[in-house]
Amino acid sequence: MGLHQNRNGLFNMCDNGLVQLSHCPSFDCRPIAYVDKHASGANNGTTPEDAYTDIQTAIDNDPKKEILIQGYGESDCYPAGIVLADCVYLHGVDSVWIDCEDSNYAVRGNEVVNGTVVHEWTTQIDGINVKNSPSAILYILGNIYNCEVKNITDSSYHNGGFYSCYGVIENCSVHTGGSIDDRYRYYGFFECAAAFKNCHVYDIMGACVGFERYLSADNCSCKRIGILYSHLLDRRVASLGFSNGGLVGRDLIIIDCVVEDCEYGFNFGSFGCTTSATNCTTTRGYIGVSVCGDTTLLDVSSTAMLRYGFKVTQDYGDMLFINCSASSQSCGYYLNNTVAIPEFINCNDGGCLEPDSWDCGNGRCASV
Repeated sequence: MGLHQNRNGLFNMCDNGLVQLSHCPSFDCRPIAYVDKHASGANNGTTPEDAYTDIQTAIDNDPKKEILIQGYGESDCYPAGIVLADCVYLHGVDSVWIDCEDSNYAVRGNEVVNGTVVHEWTTQIDGINVKNSPSAILYILGNIYNCEVKNITDSSYHNGGFYSCYGVIENCSVHTGGSIDDRYRYYGFFECAAAFKNCHVYDIMGACVGFERYLSADNCSCKRIGILYSHLLDRRVASLGFSNGGLVGRDLIIIDCVVEDCEYGFNFGSFGCTTSATNCTTTRGYIGVSVCGDTTLLDVSSTAMLRYGFKVTQDYGDMLFINCSASSQSCGYYLNNTVAIPEFINCNDGGCLEPDSWDCGNGRCASV
């Protein structure tokens, strides 16, 4: 397919008839700028033989083309520190890897100065993987597909995988690394107001959050992260006063998500949030599900918790629990003494192992 732009630049049209009202060409029908580390031609990106041999050069010269990258394998990585520009589309094929060992980040989108976004660049990333990262992919306004981040390392930067990314994030994972150093906290996807699908975070030690401030999550998982995971490895972790957890946020829609071996399973925020969760499970943690606001939980289970299966601390709206189950060492369902009782339909508490060891407020250990 090709791209055609009208004279006044108000719209772009693909060969397939797709019209896009945007300052950026459609990501679906761009001409290609080739990048191949091993190419030996003219180094101008026009053909696979004449491909650029440097990703940043391709971005600087052809920001509105599809930048198709190959030749940077996991043992022969591209160096970190890529800076995108407006409308850039990075597309890795054949497992493209960036080694972040000597840089604070691998790929950066929008420019940020003193905490303020200077530009609002629209970009897209597909098939770019990162290792040895204190912060892998950050400040992206656009969609991210098929990216893997592994071996999270320490720095004073944003420690983890994806930071401040907005759009769709699909088929991405963050795993391994972290430490018990109490100066740092880690994340999988942090401050990402995104729609997640098929994304996974696992095997990260220290104070950690898997998903934070997302919009929706479909078939996502968070396993063996944070302080609880560190204790499972017989490691001592200092408390940072930070809510370590699997999926943390507010105003959420989550479907088919799994959390295992995390301090908090699902921490659904406070102050008037609206949340729905369907067909989700959390296993082996401190508190399984913490909720407030307008909340509907359907087919949600919280098992083998050290303290509470479900915890309700505020009631800024109606709460409905349907086909939910819980088991813990204290309370299956903990309700703060000041909150209204949620509506329970066909919910079962699997039993408290030590029903007198904690104050259950208005909660209960019997079937409800």
